[in-house]
Formats: sequence, structure tokens, C-alpha cells
Amino acid sequence: MKAILYYCCALVIGLQAANAQQKTQELFNYFSQPQPISWVVSLPNAPSLPIKWQERKVTSQPREFRSFVGYYQDHFVGVITLSKEYATGEIFYQGNSYLLETSEKGVVSIKKDQSSKACGVQNSSEKQSLTSRQYFEGNEDKNDPPIEKPEIYNSLYPDALIHTDGVFRHYRLALPVDYSIYNSTFFYKDVNRVKAFWYATIAFVNELYRNDVGVDFTLVNDEALIFTAEKDQLFRRGSRANDVVNDGTITLNKHYDPKKYDLAVILTDYREKYNGMAAVYSAYEQHNKANATARPIKPSTIAHEIGHMFGADHTFSNGGQYSSKTEIDAGQSIMSYGHEYPRDFFSLISLETIRRFLGNSMAYYADEARTQEAGKRVEGTGSNLVYGVKSNNQPPVLDRSHLKKEYVIPKDTYFQFYLIGTDAENDTITYMAHQADRRFHSTKSNARFMTYKGKTNGNIRFETTWFEKERNTFVPIAATSPLNYTPGTFTFWLAAADHNRADRNHVVKYDVEEVKVKIAEGKPFQIQDFDNGTWERNRTYKGGQMLTLHWQVDENIFGKNSKVRILLSDDSGKTYKYILKETADNNGTCDVILPNINIGTTHGHFGKQRGQGVIKIEVIDGLAFALSCTKPYHLGGFMIDKNKNAPTPLALVASSLPAQHITVACANVIPTAAKIETQGGCGRVTQAIAQEETNKKCDNYYTLKRTYSFSDECNTTVSFEQFITVKDDKAPAFVGLLPSDVSIEEGAALPEAKVLTAKDNCAGELQVTPLVSKENNKVVYLWKATDSCGNSTMHTQTISINPKPQISTPTVTTPTVSTPTVTTPTVSTPTVTTPTVSTPTVNSPTQGIIIYNGVSTTDPANYFRIENTDTDQPISVVIFDEMGLKVYENNNYGKTEVFRGMANVGTIIGGRKALAGTYFYIITYYKNGQLESRKGYLYVR
Repeated sequence: MKAILYYCCALVIGLQAANAQQKTQELFNYFSQPQPISWVVSLPNAPSLPIKWQERKVTSQPREFRSFVGYYQDHFVGVITLSKEYATGEIFYQGNSYLLETSEKGVVSIKKDQSSKACGVQNSSEKQSLTSRQYFEGNEDKNDPPIEKPEIYNSLYPDALIHTDGVFRHYRLALPVDYSIYNSTFFYKDVNRVKAFWYATIAFVNELYRNDVGVDFTLVNDEALIFTAEKDQLFRRGSRANDVVNDGTITLNKHYDPKKYDLAVILTDYREKYNGMAAVYSAYEQHNKANATARPIKPSTIAHEIGHMFGADHTFSNGGQYSSKTEIDAGQSIMSYGHEYPRDFFSLISLETIRRFLGNSMAYYADEARTQEAGKRVEGTGSNLVYGVKSNNQPPVLDRSHLKKEYVIPKDTYFQFYLIGTDAENDTITYMAHQADRRFHSTKSNARFMTYKGKTNGNIRFETTWFEKERNTFVPIAATSPLNYTPGTFTFWLAAADHNRADRNHVVKYDVEEVKVKIAEGKPFQIQDFDNGTWERNRTYKGGQMLTLHWQVDENIFGKNSKVRILLSDDSGKTYKYILKETADNNGTCDVILPNINIGTTHGHFGKQRGQGVIKIEVIDGLAFALSCTKPYHLGGFMIDKNKNAPTPLALVASSLPAQHITVACANVIPTAAKIETQGGCGRVTQAIAQEETNKKCDNYYTLKRTYSFSDECNTTVSFEQFITVKDDKAPAFVGLLPSDVSIEEGAALPEAKVLTAKDNCAGELQVTPLVSKENNKVVYLWKATDSCGNSTMHTQTISINPKPQISTPTVTTPTVSTPTVTTPTVSTPTVTTPTVSTPTVNSPTQGIIIYNGVSTTDPANYFRIENTDTDQPISVVIFDEMGLKVYENNNYGKTEVFRGMANVGTIIGGRKALAGTYFYIITYYKNGQLESRKGYLYVR
């Protein structure tokens, strides 16, 4: 069966070296210095970018090549591979992508993307043939059905939205270079150029997939995968990309041992202009594992295609086919076509799709020799097993105590999420808030807001941001589609993810909560009549000056008990370090005192000096917020002139405050008291910390109120309250191989009543002895593991005792011999009776069920036929494809229709209504009044 083919437009990117005439050898020598290496990259028409480069060891990479990943302000921004002759790589910055290239003379160049954004697919506005895709789009303006919980095979957390089996998988990735690409301007018939691209690609995909998915790739570094002669080519130059993908695995395996690789993307010069194409879910089957192709434009193209191979759909709203439409415009994540964005992360929607199979329905090899299979898999699928390492890290816990299932805000209003999480291993946590209105079946997208890469700061704001596109030219980046903050209802997935770069086999885990954000008609939440000064010069306020703030409040949306917090930024709204009012009534007015500090200016649009002071009023637990200036680089904020004669009022430094509401699973992971900083005040400042436990039900179920108080010598006191909820609601889990039910013969010894081990998230390991009960011919061992809060789990083993068979000794009777008595016979006339002849009743045997499992899509006589069931009873038929996903279902089979090779259930495998290949069926029927079922394979030609 052929899978959906993804036609992918990938960006052409480039960059400009710090010296446009810099030789590759000079750059190689520069990168030979001790790490971390700072290379200030001068991008075309943009500020110089000081990138910190960290070397990444690519397996089997020779010493003459070195690969590096680049980070700017803790964000992944690029990858490069260097030798003395070649440099290749990719850099992302401020909505643009760049490509590092080497000329034939060994000169490094950096060029901004100038490529066309056209894709080789039919325009999304055109109607699609029903035979060309299984997911036909309708014009209904509604989301896809809610995501259903899959059948659980290996997932450690069955109720999780993003599943995990705790296994970090290691794939051997092959990137075969066909002759048509080897003999092209991509590589100039140079094997070392090929290898440089290979190494850069591996460094890039590992940085992305290790961080977001929980897999990595080892390069199959074999020159046999570089086809340097036309006679050995895999595909002719100009072959259809569709043919390359369909025949990729078969063709590659004729030229290369399939046991030497796990996954392959074939680099060949196909006919169409798009940059890549892949068969969805092909990574999971041996016979599909090379069903992908791409041009070697940049590493992110390969990463995009591999995402399809793991099952991810496109995510854009505009620009192509087969998309969940969860991201605005052309999208922002790696599975989008967003040329304006780095695309260096996976969205939560993509991760849910990938991990639904990879993290639940896929077995693996527990040893590097690949001899010990572990885990479960869907029957008949998931044949492409790889080496994996099981990790024991626990997922992070997202604090839900302050989250609501639905929020309502007025139109034309900025909004934000404050996300807080904890992690038992103290791993680094990143936070995400991604829109999740899936519209695979609808032509209309409900995507309205930007999909941002995860970040360590849990304050995720949907507001207009600004960046300096060119010197003194500041450009706004909207957080919305052109529809802006107009009324509608939107689904968001809020998530915490844990990361540990020091652990090579750390599997990233996610805790996800779904909420609704409803934007309603009403008065926008906005600050009114605030004086920032004039276009020519922004206003300067005095430190310690009192201001009366006014803002617009819609009483129909924000209740009478609504509260606000008022903050101050000194860096044009990037951060808000100062708390002007911890809490105030949301009634539209409040007096605040400006801190006695200096807030100056920054250069803004057209080079004008702009004030950096911005006030933020945010609704506590209500998402909405308003700013005193929404164009800090165009119109500018305000300044503050510090009063040197007056003491600065004692205040808390906002950036040092811990999360106000935290939920942890166990008392032993309660964070230590935070080191809160203060500013201002008279004389020495003293600190006191008080703790109070409330609502305690057990050792690991209560609320801890922690109060931080600070006082100065002028008797000014400021305080901060933190609420830590300890909530252990997880039962222990048994570990190891558990005893299963057995049968023994009467008189045999009972199996040993073993002591089992259970692992509790708070108490650690528990030793559990069984309770023994006997009833009739059964003995039951019951193990019950219970933690200090009463959470428990049980396991039973039933031992059935079969009675011994009865052996009877035959009785031998000695015959008695007697002398016979002889008498004279009496002769009488017999009575003749006419016999009655009766016709015997012959019972014909019941005919067995006959199933005709050969189906032809062209011959109407060859359909999936079931004979000899009870004629007055219904037949139920369910058919699954090779991935275990449902493609056909009929609970009244034969009455309304029969299966002739056409799917009737929407599924992300296949992409067509017409099916072909091997499928698995389950039928339920009545025979002689009894309900029976059968399962087996059927074949569609």
C-alpha cells in the first residue's frame, strides 16, 4: 500500500561571512580555538550576530571535518560543518534564513534566502480529486473530532496527550547521493562536499530531534552510498518524485544492504521543483524505510521529510496540501512552509502525532547487537525496530491549580499565559502554548495566533513584538493572523517539557493541558490617556512620583472580584522587573508610585531616541493585559529621572520572585526557599520566612503557604506569598516481570509466593508480600502496593489446580464352565408379522463460514465476501491497514454495501479512497444463533 506523499517546499537559506572574502581554511583555523567559540556573523542588511558555537561529535566523522551548532541568547540558531576546503551550514535569525556556501575557489559566502516560495503541489484553493487523497476537505467551519485515546501498548502514561514509552531510540540514517545530484552544482562531483553536507545535516537533525522527539541519528558514513557513475544510478535524472518515493526502498535495497541502515532520504534530481517528498509513517516499516527524497539544499529540508516519515502532517494554513492547519499563514514549526521563520522546533500537534505511534505502539531492541526485542507492537506492523535505551526520568508536572478550562477576554486585547512546572530530576523545563484547532478535514483554518518555540520563561505573551530589520529600521511582528484579536473560540495546548543535554539517552517528556480562549465582543482591555510625551521627545517622570493610571474594563467580562497586577519595564517591554502594585481592584483606576530609578532611552525608528519605560496592567488569572505603549521603537515609552535626594522605596525585584503557585507530587521535592532580591529602602533590609501547612490529608497531600517578608530601617515592609501544593495522586507501579496465571496438577507444589517490588513516585521502592486465598480448585496470590496517601495498585496470580485423572484397574473374571442341559425342542407355527418400514430423518451437517479475502478494485465480482452466517443477523466488518489504523468499518455489512477496496474511514495513512496492498480484518457475525468473530488478512489488488 502506498502512503500519502508529502510534497514539501523547503526554504533556500544562506548567510554572509564576517568577511565576504574569507577563505574556508581561515575559518577552519579560527574554529580550532578552545570552546565555546564566539563567531560574530555579519548578516546582509542586519546587525552583526555574536553566536556561541559548540562542537557536536558526529559518529564516524573524520578528524579533518568538524561540526558545530550555534546558540544566540540560549536559542538554537544554526549549524555548520567545516574542513580546510569546505564550509556548509544553515543559520536562522529574526525571521530570516541564511545558507553558508563555499565556492569552487574555497571562498565562504553567506546569502539571504531569495528563493521562490512556490511548491510543486496543487494550489490549496483548488478542489482535490477524491482519488488523490483520503482526507477530502469540506467547507464546514469546524474543528476535527477530538483526539481519541489510542489502544495502549507501551505508553507509560495512558492518559497523557503526548505519549512516551520512556525509550530513547537510535536510528542509523543513510543519505544516498544519486549520480544526478553528485554530478550537479550541489556537489561538483566532490565526495568531500557530500560528506560535509552529511555531517551538517546529522548535527542539525540531532539538535532538533533529540530535544523535541527523543530520537537521534547516527550517519551511515559509507561512500558506497555516493553513486559516482551514471551506470550505477538509483534513478534517472528527471524521474518523477512520486516514483522515487514509491520505489525508494526497493531500489536502494538492490544497491545497498538494508541491514546497514534504519532510515534513508534519497538525494536525487527529480523532475518537479519542490524540495522534498516523503511517505508518511514510512519510518516504522522495513519495506518503506527509504520512501523519501529531497534535494540537498539545506539540513532543515531533511529534518522536515523525516518528520513526515515519523507521521507528522503539515501544520500551515496556506501554501499546500495535507495539513492540520494549526499554524497561521505558512506556519512557524519544522513541519510548516514558513519561509519567514527558523522552523527549528516541532509543534505540540506534530509531537502528539509522532509520539502516538513511536511512544506507544513501537517495539525496540534493548541491545546494540539487535537481538533482544522489547516492548509491544501492533500486530503485523512496526517491523522497523531499532536500538533503544529505556530511561527512568519522570515527566515534568505542569501546575494546573491556577489554570482554567475556558477563558474569556474582550476583542482587541493582548493576552498571556503564566505556565509553571516542576521536575522530579530538576531537569531544565521549557514551556509552550500552541494553538491546537486541527482542521485537516476543513478548507477553513481556525489558526489565529503564532506558534512559538518553547522557552524556559513560562510567561508566553501574544502581543506585537519588534525587531531591527536594518539599522534604525524597526519592523513589527504580529502575534496573530490578519484577523487580529477579533471574536472567536480557540483551542490551546499548554505544555511543560523536560530536557537534560548531559544525558545522551534522556527522553523528553511532556505534560499538556488543553484550554479554550474565547474572544468576545466587548470593550478592549486598554490603558487610556497615558502620557508618553511627543514624537519629538518622550516624557521624563521623576523617581518616586505618583501616577494615576486609567484603563478600560468591560464589567460583563471581568467580574466584580477581578484583580490586576501592575508592572514596570525598563527595557522597552522585553521584561518587567518592577512591581508597582502587587494586587489592585480591576475597576479602571489606580494610583502607583514610580520607583526611584533611572530609565533611559534606546535608539528607535529612524534613529530617534525612544524612552524605554513601559507600564503593564495584567488581569490576575485572567489572561488579558494592557500596555502604556504598544510601539516602543516607533512612538516610544517614557523615561524616569532618579531623585538623588530621596531614598528609593523598598521593593521586590520581580525577576527574582519564584512562581507564586506550584504543584509538586511529593513533599521531598518541595523547592527550597527562593533568594528574593530587593531594591531601594532605607538602611539595612532584614528578611523573614514563615511556612504554614494547610488542608493536610497525608504526608504528601497538603498546601504549604510560604511567606517572604522584608523590612527596612524606615519600618517599610513588603512581602510575597507563595503557595506550594503537594499532591500525590499516583499509585505505585510494579516493576519487573510479574507472575502470570498458571495451572498445576493436584498434588504438585504451589508456585512460590514471591515478594514483588513496586516503585512509588514519592517513597521509592516498596517490597510487597502477597495475601493468599483459597477457593474450590484455585489459589489466588494478591499483591497490593499502597503508598502513604492511600494510592494503591494490585496484581493477582491465579493458580488453577486440576484434579488428577482417575485410573481404573480392569476386573478380570474367570469364566465358569458348566455342563449344558439338553431338552427336546417344541415345534410351533410361527406368526408372521408384516414389518413397518419408516423413512429415516437425515440431518445435513451445518456448512462452515467461508471468507473470500481476495479483493479486486476493477472486477466487481471479487469483493470481500462472507458466506454461511445466520441470514437474519447483522455482520460487522472492521478493516485495518498495515499501520494498525482503521480504513473501513460497517456494522451492517452486506445490507448496505460491501468492501470493494475503497476506504470509508478518515485516516492519516494512505491518502486515497482507493486502497491497495495487505490489510487486516476483524469480523463479528452470528452462526446457529451464537455470536462469533474471526480475524485475518485480506488482499486488495
